[in-house]
Amino acid sequence: MMKWFGRIVVTLEVLFLLWLFVSWVDIVADNTQPNPTHSKYNAFVMMTENFEEKN
Repeated sequence: MMKWFGRIVVTLEVLFLLWLFVSWVDIVADNTQPNPTHSKYNAFVMMTENFEEKN
């Protein structure tokens, strides 16, 4: 049972890191344009929007 739990945790961690990497690539690619528009599912956009709402 612990072996499956460990595999699930590692899979979720890998997916999270992949999401961060793809979000970073999205920002780098969009910043080469004059008017960058990032995806609403971009991790960094979601973090900054959440931070701005709290302050």
